[in-house]
Amino acid sequence: ERNLAEYIPLIPYLGAGFVATVLAFGATLTYQNSRDSPLHVHWGKLLLSLILATCLASLVVFVCESMIVTPIERIHFVKYAVLSFFLFFSQGEQSNRRKMLGAFFLAAAVGGLEECLQHLVPTRVFDLRDILMNLISVGTGICFVSLLLYVQKHVLLYDR
Repeated sequence: ERNLAEYIPLIPYLGAGFVATVLAFGATLTYQNSRDSPLHVHWGKLLLSLILATCLASLVVFVCESMIVTPIERIHFVKYAVLSFFLFFSQGEQSNRRKMLGAFFLAAAVGGLEECLQHLVPTRVFDLRDILMNLISVGTGICFVSLLLYVQKHVLLYDR
């Protein structure tokens, strides 16, 4: 059982998560501006989206950090969230729901397969907790995709 003081070292991770969130939103705004030239940005909704994304990242870091046994396991956060994010955007013209499901299940399958293959390597250990962390990270990537789609649809108004 950990006490609250043990979570103080997580503050840099939360700061990095916030910076990554701001960069992702900035890249989205820049990309949208280069494509369609937005007429107006709902800055209040954008700020609310940034706060929501930061809270989501903080919650995921807090939950997953409590599950970590070795420091190298921190890569699970980034690896599978980024994988699911890129898998979503790499799919062709389909509905967003279908692309989210496809990205979620494919990234989850890759994470599960990677953990199962570790059972065959003598120097590695199979652990169901790692599979759970992979699933949480994949879900986080899909949540960020949803948030970016929300920003694209409700925060940016286009001159059509």
